[in-house]
Amino acid sequence: MRGLKRLTTQRIESARARSNDVWLSDNDGSRGTGRLLVRIGHSTRLFYFRYSRDRKVHTVRIGRYSRKPQEGYLTLEQARTIALRGAVVLAGKTADDISSALGVRLSNVVAQSPPRGPELHAKSEFTVTWLCRRYEEHLLQRGSLTGGKMVGYDIKNYIAASQWADADVNSLTTEDAVSLIREVAKKVSRNKANKVRATLSAAYSLAITARTDPYAPQELAAVSISSNPFIATRKLANDSVPLDRVLSEAELGLFWNALLTGRDSEAVKIRLVRVSILLGGQRAQQLARARPEDVDVSEAVLRLFDGKGNRKTPRLHYLPLLQLAHAEICSLLQECESSGHAYLFGSRLDKARCLHASTISHAVHVISDRLLKEGKIKRAFCYRDIRRTIETRMSEIDISKEVRAQVQSHDLGGVQNKCYNRSDFKRPKRQALEIWERYIIQCAEAVRASGLWPR
Repeated sequence: MRGLKRLTTQRIESARARSNDVWLSDNDGSRGTGRLLVRIGHSTRLFYFRYSRDRKVHTVRIGRYSRKPQEGYLTLEQARTIALRGAVVLAGKTADDISSALGVRLSNVVAQSPPRGPELHAKSEFTVTWLCRRYEEHLLQRGSLTGGKMVGYDIKNYIAASQWADADVNSLTTEDAVSLIREVAKKVSRNKANKVRATLSAAYSLAITARTDPYAPQELAAVSISSNPFIATRKLANDSVPLDRVLSEAELGLFWNALLTGRDSEAVKIRLVRVSILLGGQRAQQLARARPEDVDVSEAVLRLFDGKGNRKTPRLHYLPLLQLAHAEICSLLQECESSGHAYLFGSRLDKARCLHASTISHAVHVISDRLLKEGKIKRAFCYRDIRRTIETRMSEIDISKEVRAQVQSHDLGGVQNKCYNRSDFKRPKRQALEIWERYIIQCAEAVRASGLWPR
């Protein structure tokens, strides 16, 4: 920042942060009157006012940069006007008086002594990103793998990338929280904004109760957080539309025949989809996590762990293996034994990992697109539509709602199921899946008999 070099909008917008933030100075040659700075981050541009007092350097954040005037932001000229106020009252004034003149909170004032090179702003040890990372680790340590991974994704893409990423956890106000959520809603969707809001609120709540909660990370107890700025933020209205795609009997028959034939019919991802359908439409990632030790070959039962919902421990979910499903699982067991894969539906690239849900969804999309191009169906479908289709078709072949819920492991709340009914429903599940397996075979045979699928 040596030499006389004034700030310009072109200079601010052309600067790019690399490994560290870039600091630019509005240097007009004057001394002792403070200096307007702009900090260029990977996704933010912030104005600061820096001045010296008692052999210490104070840096005050005064606002966010914008080329054009808009609420909550400052143009370069507006920032210069605010910095000029600080310069006018600098002589003989205290830091508190200057911060008042600048119109900013005292929590934005950072004292440094002595300054070191370009490091003009001392970051807090306990930042918003740091807090969210501790929450992510907390979820993973307690066994919530899916929740932890989803939180990690949101941290990387929406929290660490925001201008509040390096803000001290105690400096974040409700107004800041609202602005953060609003930006996510504008860039992505209201649904994603609600998820980010829930993540941040849960992270703050965990830190607030850390001193009295033995299950909370111990390092959070060192952070004195007294309030959660995200509790007061309003949840946005859901902008998603409930999906309604249900495959007809003919479409279901076409899909089943497509899963049995073709170049990829023996690929692990296709076999998972077949097993999922035979077992009544299981969630892709839960089924993909099944290990060889989760199979009881003598009893012909597969054990899954359903961690969906507000559960501290996953719910054990037992599924009877009928003839077709049993043959698929036994074949997969043999392959696991010979290849050393840790999962029944193991990743081709890593023996210690299972298939990812996105791989399974893509396999269904490929079949759907092919059937659509061939004119055999008129509307595309995805993996989620299969689960909905099975629920709908099961109701039409007189399988009761209670048994359908047990087969698909959903809607099992309430005092009766939680505290009293300890049945694993193996017999009703087996009877329902016998009816369902016959139904799938009939749909496939009807399609072949009609000539829609070559024999």
